[in-house]
Amino acid sequence: MEQVESRRSLGEIIAGRRGDIEQGWLDRVRSEVGDRGLEASELRDAVPDYLDRLAESLRQSDNGNGNQEGEAVWADVAVEHGKTRVRQGFDIQQVVHEFVLLRKVLVDVAREEGILSDGRQQDRLVDLIEAAIAVAIKSYAESRDYQVRRKRAEDIGFITHELRNPLTTAMAAASQLRRAGLVPTQERLFQIIERNHKRLRDLIDNFLVHQRFEAEQGDPRPLPARLQSIVMDAIADARVTAEAKGIGLQVRMDFDPATIVEIDPQMTVSAIQNVVDNGVKYTDKGRVEVSIEDRSSEFIIHVRDCCGG
Repeated sequence: MEQVESRRSLGEIIAGRRGDIEQGWLDRVRSEVGDRGLEASELRDAVPDYLDRLAESLRQSDNGNGNQEGEAVWADVAVEHGKTRVRQGFDIQQVVHEFVLLRKVLVDVAREEGILSDGRQQDRLVDLIEAAIAVAIKSYAESRDYQVRRKRAEDIGFITHELRNPLTTAMAAASQLRRAGLVPTQERLFQIIERNHKRLRDLIDNFLVHQRFEAEQGDPRPLPARLQSIVMDAIADARVTAEAKGIGLQVRMDFDPATIVEIDPQMTVSAIQNVVDNGVKYTDKGRVEVSIEDRSSEFIIHVRDCCGG
């Protein structure tokens, strides 16, 4: 009972002296971590909310959950705090250090008030702060990794856009050659050029889809599209590979060829293409079968192969 009362007293002190705690923490952060030119309100960020929740947690009866309680107190605030520190340019060591400084200020204030005479009570306060540090660091790392992936996707998007321009020009020039008339030998060479132009374009498009997912920008962009056309586009390259390997590629489409569906065409073609291409790649004997099952409210696409995977 005495320990519970001590915790409640500490909670009251944190609530009553929150301004002193915030200022003491700000002064130490500026001195030991640096403020990166931020205003006090920006540097303070979520600390006032955390102190309010910490005070409330300490004023409640001990539920015996240890660090789990600290995580519950801080979790949603820590997530936003970690993201904010990434945007503000703090590194992970600075984020850890600012929490260490907050712990020191809290311990100093509690000692001034004569509350931490019990070593167990100090350990309890430290446990709560360390739980906050753990959650904040996890959020910081996730947010930092997301920003890195997003920047990389933007850079790759720029490069692939630049690749598309000469590719489009080459495809247009090839089409003009065909319209000018070709002898049979030239026609065969043209088909090779055209097929590889398309393959290169598909590789670029598929890579962009992958980068959208890497940057967590992979929300579908549904458009009306003919399902038959989507499937045929997705298997076109695999059919050529299958013929070269001497294996079969069978397609069963038991639905109305005019069927229109609302899908993201690029993502859907990419998804089907990846599975079918892998099936053909690893099948040395037999066949790969693609079938579309009409279930009234949805279509299920099955890809069956004869490889060992």
